[in-house]
Amino acid sequence: MTSEPRPLRIFVAGLMHETNGFSPVPTSMGSFEADLAYVPPSDIMRDLALAFAGYGDAIRSIRAAGDEAIKGPCFWAQPSGSISSIVYSHLKSSVIEALRETGPIDAVLLVLHGAMIAEGIEDCEADLLHEARAVVGPEVPIGALLDLHGNVSPAMLESGAIVVGVKEYPHVDYPDRARELHGMLKELARGARMSMSLRTIPRLSLQGTVEQPMRGLVDCMIAAEGKDGIRSISLMHGFPWADWSYAGASVLVVSENADPAVIDALTDDLAEAFVTIADNAAVERMSVGDAIERGFATPGQGPAVIADSSDNPGGGGACDSTFVLRELIDRGCENVALGMIWDPQAAQIAANSGVGSKLSLRLGGKVGPMSGDPVDLECSGGA
Repeated sequence: MTSEPRPLRIFVAGLMHETNGFSPVPTSMGSFEADLAYVPPSDIMRDLALAFAGYGDAIRSIRAAGDEAIKGPCFWAQPSGSISSIVYSHLKSSVIEALRETGPIDAVLLVLHGAMIAEGIEDCEADLLHEARAVVGPEVPIGALLDLHGNVSPAMLESGAIVVGVKEYPHVDYPDRARELHGMLKELARGARMSMSLRTIPRLSLQGTVEQPMRGLVDCMIAAEGKDGIRSISLMHGFPWADWSYAGASVLVVSENADPAVIDALTDDLAEAFVTIADNAAVERMSVGDAIERGFATPGQGPAVIADSSDNPGGGGACDSTFVLRELIDRGCENVALGMIWDPQAAQIAANSGVGSKLSLRLGGKVGPMSGDPVDLECSGGA
């Protein structure tokens, strides 16, 4: 009579940051403490960590399968400038020491991003993966779950980690990818052998996956999985604001006893399809003035929205740039809501003045050259 395999002990930790190399605002320890800095056994930010995409999904997947999830630290901060070397060293040490103190484990699952840069370390993900490998040794499987908007280097794979990225943008498939990665780690822990392949693509293009043609390419990736030894395919779109040599798109393939020629043909086809989509994407770049003029060109047809393209506002303007505000004022535009301008000093002055007060306020344009000039306004507080 064959006994059931024992539950596996899997260490889970998260260290995520989308480092905008063009931002003048450095990322401090306070940045993480304001957003997410969970360090067990403390309960501080525990619920936030368990609800966080990737980290919480991995823990739920492991537990649902009857395995034991060992909760390690989980850190995340909003996109901003490079992390100081001292802060990165502290964050990495928190993860590595927790891993070291966990005792015997069967696998490691790290929730990363693929775009973290610290002072003196351009490839934080590879650095962390190699540190984890040094702790657990060559036989314990390590998996990394990445954001689609990450850059992948050969050094990440040289750690021996199995690397999987989310397929969808918006990132609605973190639960699926966490289950997928956990399943492969489980097989690896019980003796399976899998290989990683990386095909870099010299393009940067942020493409949504809800609409065609990218929807069709993602569906083709999914259809290819489970055939010819192909276990998992990730198409990383890259992160344009990481100013380093491996910034760009890539195809990641996890395979098991697959023919190298099959993998080469598959990655070549996917890379060519991505380049075609990127090169043919409709791109219309307007000046701020032209965009505002178009927004007011069709009154009565509902509000017009002029939106930033991502969660890295201003491409390095620190979210306190005043170019749009100045253009709106100069054109005498009314019935406009502008948000947001990051100006803690102005916000504090306005809050202290109270509802209904009138004050002269200097707004924005403080952090760097890409912020523009500050705008002086006569303001009144609303209810």
